Amino acid sequence: MRANVLTVSDNLYRGVVSEHFLDGDGKLTGVILTEAVRFDRRSFLAGQRRDGNCETEAYWKEVPGDKLYVFADKIVDLSLSYESPQPPDEVLDKFLRRRLDRAVKIEYSSPRRTRRKHKPE
Repeated sequence: MRANVLTVSDNLYRGVVSEHFLDGDGKLTGVILTEAVRFDRRSFLAGQRRDGNCETEAYWKEVPGDKLYVFADKIVDLSLSYESPQPPDEVLDKFLRRRLDRAVKIEYSSPRRTRRKHKPE
């Protein structure tokens, strides 16, 4: 699961949620992010004033260390996205054959991320 986390100190982080913690009442107390990056908002705003049109991806900076712990009481906004695991080729092949009622061939391509494509044979 991936997360975007906005904190009370106006820091924006994104990363993979590796663990979350709850108190005895089931309330969130914190999350640990791996592959964490922080948005450099000050530099971004300065770049916008200077250039007018900045590419936002250039302003994401790696957070040092393997894990970043964010306390829940410091979170203003938490946005989660779930990535479903990719099924094995056999399962995908069987599903597509049934749905398309014809033989299929699975090919891999990578415009940005590796995704499976199917073509009727």
